[in-house]
Amino acid sequence: MQDVLTFTTPFGTFANRRLVFGLKTAASILQALVDLLIDELKLSGTTGIYAYQDDIVVGPHSFQEMHNKIRFLLDILIKYNLTLSPEKCVFFKSTIDYLGFNNSPNKIQPIPSNILKITSFQPPRTVKQVRHFLGLCGFYRSLIPGFAELTECLTQLTRKNVPFQWTPTHQDAFKNLLDVFFNKPFVRLPDWDKPFVLNTDASGQAISGILLQEHEGKLHPISYYSKTLSNSERNYPAIKLELFARYKSVHAFKTYLYNTNFKILTDSKPLLHYKKIASPTDIVSRWLLYLSEFQFTCEHIPGKENTLADFLSRFPVNRTEISNTPQDEQELILPVVETHCNTINATSDTSLEISASTWLKEQADDTQTNEIIQLLKIHLLRIQIIFVVFTMTLQHTF
Repeated sequence: MQDVLTFTTPFGTFANRRLVFGLKTAASILQALVDLLIDELKLSGTTGIYAYQDDIVVGPHSFQEMHNKIRFLLDILIKYNLTLSPEKCVFFKSTIDYLGFNNSPNKIQPIPSNILKITSFQPPRTVKQVRHFLGLCGFYRSLIPGFAELTECLTQLTRKNVPFQWTPTHQDAFKNLLDVFFNKPFVRLPDWDKPFVLNTDASGQAISGILLQEHEGKLHPISYYSKTLSNSERNYPAIKLELFARYKSVHAFKTYLYNTNFKILTDSKPLLHYKKIASPTDIVSRWLLYLSEFQFTCEHIPGKENTLADFLSRFPVNRTEISNTPQDEQELILPVVETHCNTINATSDTSLEISASTWLKEQADDTQTNEIIQLLKIHLLRIQIIFVVFTMTLQHTF
């Protein structure tokens, strides 16, 4: 950037030695440098160090591991001529506030100052204030079960050509969302040595997914996902909505689930045989193609036992039920799912798998696919001819 920021004065030409404040690309340049440091540490075998801009977090499992990681981190900073501000550094803490979240060994929750801002928010009087409130709460939507369902009527007020009218329904939704923050929502930290469980469900208004892990015989939430359905999506049939919920949930948690074996729990029994869908539409084909990149098994939960995802996608949180929730840190704001529920393994039937020969046969019988293949071959042949002519021309020139 020095050549771009060089400036000329009557006393000569000068350039900045350090990255200056105020540049539009300054943040991305700094983040690229920090990512370079972290990648170099990973290549040397040092993991568990994360950074966003100038905030670096070191996550060890023991005192000795912390000492070693700090030494490696300081070595790499010295190598690149970077310095730390001692008054801004803290060491050997069991709980830290990072990027708006309070991180402790067993859970993640909003920092107290942000909870105070949200719970002190007055009922909105304009569309701009509604958007401000939803944006503030939406930052923590991964900690809030059924966020899309809770905020659906409030979201409607922010859309075009919708007059702003604050009704008792909106006031109830506003209070229900505040109640969630009064009870300090939290989730557990993931254990990378344990398999993940994904619980999905869909209703006529929203879809939801919950990433879970087993701890002490029960499934505990790691993160929540929810999405309000658009007008066109609400016209989907039930089985398509369930598949849509599975697709969006897997996509939302791909950083956790990719290259791992996990389990999907659903109360839709027909969806156990999703690989056997005959003549899927284009959009369903894209969903199935994306899901094929992941390794998972499907298990059925009866609707009465699907107390998490079904609850989130269908019913808003009741104010009195939340206010009576125990405040103990080990208590969840929703009941956990017992792991001994009766399930049916969908992968036990190998006849449902689609073989490569079946794909090739179906492709050969598809006239539209064959037309596309022929066009690609023609274009490829043209490119090869152009390349040969170009090569001969170069040889003739030299």
